[in-house]
Amino acid sequence: MLLGAGRIVAYVDDINLRRAADRIPVVRNRASMVHELMKVYGLLELMKTVPSSPASEDYVKLFHSSDYINFLKAVTHTNDDDLSIEEEELEDTFGLGFDCPALPMLWSLVCHVAGGSMAAARLLTSGQASVAINWCGGWHHAQRDSASGFCYVNDVVLAIMQLRHKFAKVAYVDLDVHHGDGVENAFAFSRSVLTVSLHLKEDGFFPGTGTQDDVGEGEGRYFCLNVPYKAGLSDDNFVELLKSVVEEAVQVFAPDCLVVQCGGDALALDRLGGANISIDGYTRALSLLLRLQCPTMLLGGGGYEPANAARLWTSLTASVLGTSLDLEIPEHCFFERYGPSFDLAVTPSNRRDQNSSEYLAALKSSIKAHGEEIQKRIMNKTPCQEPRYSSSNKHPCYKRSDETGSSSRIDDEPKSVLAFGISQHSLGKVPDSAPGTSTQNKVSVTLNVDSSDLEETPFIMTDDCSMDKKGCTKKHTVVSGASRLKYSFKRQKLEEGKLSTMNAHNHEQNIEDIYDFTEGEF
Repeated sequence: MLLGAGRIVAYVDDINLRRAADRIPVVRNRASMVHELMKVYGLLELMKTVPSSPASEDYVKLFHSSDYINFLKAVTHTNDDDLSIEEEELEDTFGLGFDCPALPMLWSLVCHVAGGSMAAARLLTSGQASVAINWCGGWHHAQRDSASGFCYVNDVVLAIMQLRHKFAKVAYVDLDVHHGDGVENAFAFSRSVLTVSLHLKEDGFFPGTGTQDDVGEGEGRYFCLNVPYKAGLSDDNFVELLKSVVEEAVQVFAPDCLVVQCGGDALALDRLGGANISIDGYTRALSLLLRLQCPTMLLGGGGYEPANAARLWTSLTASVLGTSLDLEIPEHCFFERYGPSFDLAVTPSNRRDQNSSEYLAALKSSIKAHGEEIQKRIMNKTPCQEPRYSSSNKHPCYKRSDETGSSSRIDDEPKSVLAFGISQHSLGKVPDSAPGTSTQNKVSVTLNVDSSDLEETPFIMTDDCSMDKKGCTKKHTVVSGASRLKYSFKRQKLEEGKLSTMNAHNHEQNIEDIYDFTEGEF
């Protein structure tokens, strides 16, 4: 429906999705509370409501490891006292425990949560919506091979991967009071995804990461921005910090699509929070982001006072729709949970904002400098012939070892793909005298890799590299650093603008046997 400054707003809702999210112990019944509050305010009638379906195992495998997925599928117990020592060790390995307890039908929960954000991504990639909302999503702590921080699946990473099929550059802005470590780690090597996290950073506060020195790695250096604030952050300071982020970094990056994690635990008085922000502060912050006027996905996340999270996300939905709400909450099935005030307001407490003017000025200065680094990397792409491979991190800029010009494009299908420089002895050369071959003698190579074979090293994201004799000119690639893999390739030649297959082979061998790396530093 066309509302709110001409926005086409769609809301992902499915009863099975809500039931799955409601089962997460720390936010039990929160998803239903959010839905029912929006319903009683009449917001569902003002936007397109779209059902979701559970994600497939193959979809979840695009980010999460097979070992982790197999473990989640095998979890059936509900009582830790029934576990053997071996089972307890497995739970520790995969992050199940105090904050992520084993739950009955855990794999079903994972698939439904991932499916909700998958549906939101499809709304944007298909052009059915300019703003897609999934308040059941936003589980930003889950790692590739482990649960963490109440998060069993990283639906955010999976959704961004799906968005990248349509949108060349995606910006992710995390407003949760906790650092969005899982999303940052997934895209640490990517220059196509800008990850931004504004979060509380102090000793002992989970997850303990997200310093200003964490700026990304390799090709993705400076495409990760952390804004760590101190306890008691107020509305005005929160909005000013985000304004600086938008103007100095996000606008410089110029995203084609935006994902906003609207974790509600930065609200005042959240039991696992530490900031002092009101609903008005969040609304002003979201307004700044919506001014970017690009397709936007809104996700939930933290928010451990369920009534306040429902207040927040209902208010943000109304803001996106350009409508106002009565302060007094209408009676409905969860009405008693909103006492004693029974209104929409979440009022800041009297706690002191520990973010001094000097500290905030230093943060803004750092954000500005960070944005300048992003600008440099956008304007001055380092060509592939410059050595950027370091044997210490095993994430190279890939380079053709022979003198033949090449054009390498990574398959954009939703599966894991590995791309490195193809050596002459692995691919061979198109003969210079081949009839119809272009003067640049281009070779197109596609590597299709089963994600189940990429288990030995972390899944990372970089860009795809199109290369000619002058080096790397464009990047858009999904890369994994597995030390052993199964792969297939097709060698093709250009004949009067048409590609013809020359040969195809299937192999399984060590990367070191098939790829030549250029030594040097990123």
